Amino acid sequence: MGSCMDKSTQIGGDHYAKHKIQPWDIIDEYGLNFYAGNVLKYLLRYKDKGGVEDLRKAKHYLEKLIEVESKEAEMMKKELEELEKLIEKVESDKLKIDFAKGFYAIDSPEFGICKIAESYIDCCLNSLKRSYEELKNAKS
Repeated sequence: MGSCMDKSTQIGGDHYAKHKIQPWDIIDEYGLNFYAGNVLKYLLRYKDKGGVEDLRKAKHYLEKLIEVESKEAEMMKKELEELEKLIEKVESDKLKIDFAKGFYAIDSPEFGICKIAESYIDCCLNSLKRSYEELKNAKS
């Protein structure tokens, strides 16, 4: 971690320049978003620049960050629920095809069509399950 910019290039004061680690280096290292980065920025500078006003700003950005993260978590929960329903539907369709295969001779064209449909459904089902796991893991 280290900034490529010289500390002496700070514009508008020296409240960051006098410290070994710059806020933007921490923000970059941890991949913080705009809101989290501003929380950090205001917390790190409040003693040297804005005092209680900077603490209020940090609080304001933290409240916004909580609002944004809560909405994202709710959206992800809904997406997971929708994927679960879709997986159940596709699994149900697969069972219907398995049932239908029982009515046809193995060498009949209809049985062959069922096998093709079954392969397609398996492919779709595997893709849906991978998407579900990726989304579930991203949530963690």
